Amino acid sequence: MLKELSFLFLLLSVLSCEQEEARPRLEKLDFNYQNYVNRELEKPMSVLRRNIIVLDFSTGECILEGSKVNDSIIVGKIKRMLSSGKRYDPILDSATYRLAGDVLVPNYMISASYSPNLNYRKYSFWRSEIFRAINELRAEFAEKRFQKNYWDLLDSPTLMDKNMLREIHSIYPLRYSEYVMD
Repeated sequence: MLKELSFLFLLLSVLSCEQEEARPRLEKLDFNYQNYVNRELEKPMSVLRRNIIVLDFSTGECILEGSKVNDSIIVGKIKRMLSSGKRYDPILDSATYRLAGDVLVPNYMISASYSPNLNYRKYSFWRSEIFRAINELRAEFAEKRFQKNYWDLLDSPTLMDKNMLREIHSIYPLRYSEYVMD
């Protein structure tokens, strides 16, 4: 009797679901303070395979997009992937900002997998390298577009500098996910 009821419940549940077209969209990936202050700057991101930069640290080595990478060049590789490299051109979108003007904005997600047995120092190092790559891109953009030091913008009390910083964070948001491999 219990089996029949559970099967009937499962059948009714499945039949009551509406069929929807699968749309791989993520509304927010970067949950930092700037997104709460100025939500209208960032548009939803389409998540496609080409948008995801896959880093695999589960073996104790850095595997970036299927190739082993030396720890000393992780930052450079990630920066190159997010700038206008030929293989990654499809992830660049054109956008216009009030202060920065017309900009090619990378539409990306960095996904990192780790082993549960990984040494914490190694995990912390690799994670810092990923964050450093994004911050270096932000700093280079601030120098090039605004002739300002990114680190000075972070501490600046002026409204203009805060708006510049907000646009930089919108152009290069920190979209990062990590998971532990079993």
